[in-house]
Amino acid sequence: MEGEEITMEDLKERLLQDYGKKELQQLITEKLVEKKAQEEKVKVGEEEIEKEIEEFIKRLGGKKNFQYFLYSQGINEEIFKRRIEFQILLKKLLKKRIQVKEEEMKDFFKRNREKFQHPELVKVRRVVVRTEEEAKEILKELQEGKDFSEVAFHKSIDPETRSQGGDMGYVPVERLWPELEEMVITMKKGEISPVIPTRFGFAIIKLEDRKPAEKRTYSEVREEIREKLLEEKVAKEKNKFINELWRKADIKIYLK
Repeated sequence: MEGEEITMEDLKERLLQDYGKKELQQLITEKLVEKKAQEEKVKVGEEEIEKEIEEFIKRLGGKKNFQYFLYSQGINEEIFKRRIEFQILLKKLLKKRIQVKEEEMKDFFKRNREKFQHPELVKVRRVVVRTEEEAKEILKELQEGKDFSEVAFHKSIDPETRSQGGDMGYVPVERLWPELEEMVITMKKGEISPVIPTRFGFAIIKLEDRKPAEKRTYSEVREEIREKLLEEKVAKEKNKFINELWRKADIKIYLK
């Protein structure tokens, strides 16, 4: 660089200065957790790691976003996999030490009863076009008996449902576009709506099925609640557990 050379040793020295202490502490923590897991015969299976990675990729919105995440963190998939394995191992060790009492679960259920209800679901097909005139022509075709899915596949501009023949699957009523929600509330099974102006275009919907809202009982959601409360306690106790491992270990750090 302009007559000056930056060597690998220069780079290593800078990285060691900037990140060395932090990375060393993390490495020691991982070794302490692994040692504790060996003592207690706690293991992590390959399928557990893969499942966790798949769920993480899904939460990010796909493989492309996952690759960008790795790039932004400056790590590769192998490093990420090791981190996931460490997190699972740590959780398993903590869960052995944490209890969730029945009273806690029942109290949580009472305070959050509405969160454990299945909302009303509707199975809807929709076709969306740009102009009201085109929508009226399509409505006439549908009223004359033309197949809704075929019409949606060939004429809809809706990128989310066109390839499925307009099929939205079962969705909570409140997740529909406001204009469609207002209309579907009054519709009967098998009915086709009139033309509905929306901010995305002119829509026509068909109500194919309706499932009423359901209240889930405590026994149905007990394990779900237990897992949630357990995860919350694990998050709270994690640093305390790690600090205890450090306190009991014989560690000497010579890095300056």
